[in-house]
Amino acid sequence: MNQQLDHVQATGLLATYAAGTLSEADRSAVAAHLQTCASCRSSLEDWNAVRRAVRATAPAVAPGAAVLAGVYQRLTPRRSATGLLFLLQLVRSQVSLVRKAIWLASPATLALGCLVAFVLRTPDGGGLILAALSPLVAALGIAFICEPENDPALEIARATPTSPQRVLLTRLLLVYGYDLVLALVATMALAAGHTGMDLVPLISLWLGPMFFLSGLALVLSLSVGASNAAVSAMCLWVLRLLVALERGAASPLLPPLAALNAFWHANALLIFIGVLMLAGAIWYAPRRELESL
Repeated sequence: MNQQLDHVQATGLLATYAAGTLSEADRSAVAAHLQTCASCRSSLEDWNAVRRAVRATAPAVAPGAAVLAGVYQRLTPRRSATGLLFLLQLVRSQVSLVRKAIWLASPATLALGCLVAFVLRTPDGGGLILAALSPLVAALGIAFICEPENDPALEIARATPTSPQRVLLTRLLLVYGYDLVLALVATMALAAGHTGMDLVPLISLWLGPMFFLSGLALVLSLSVGASNAAVSAMCLWVLRLLVALERGAASPLLPPLAALNAFWHANALLIFIGVLMLAGAIWYAPRRELESL
């Protein structure tokens, strides 16, 4: 529908006309007025100069659709993938996003512990060192797998169609599985280096505490932050080691400390509680996303 604009009306529309945001009807009306009004044509030139200056000083434009599609394709498994194939693609998409310090610190710490254990040349001392390091290494790694404040890659991953639960579960499987394999390798190396040392008792020294401490670290990381979770896990584990050293010194333990020491040796109970905490943290993950908005 054609409409006639007076000079005042046309002047008020010149800025949006220059910006190209007018509706088709208003744009046609302004164009018709410009043909007969030299003053408005002069004003339009000024607005065009302003538009060019703004564009020249504006920051880089947002990534285009093709760039975003490429990012999503890298971070999100194909919808056609199901079952094991879907899991493998999801794992592959998250491997490069987990903090590199986790991949480096865990083997370095356990390797140092094994080196000290071999230098000591005592099966009991080597087992205690491995039992002291393995749960803590796993817990610290788990504490930092969902740290949005220092992990921009996690926020990108959460912006994809993959659910927060799947992202968290994938990272948990990656990091915990990685630390579990490292601990098993270190245990087998320690058992092989000491004649008469059984593998199963060595594994029992750290397997239950590793599950429990990792589950606790993940729950605390989601509720109070990764750094607080790491500090809390370390303090709890240091207390556990102090109790173990007190017992090793043949000193009588107070009833609360004796109960705490017995708790840390109850592998079945520790694994059960650890699995419950890990499952609860994964269930809570999407609700935490909503609460943080």
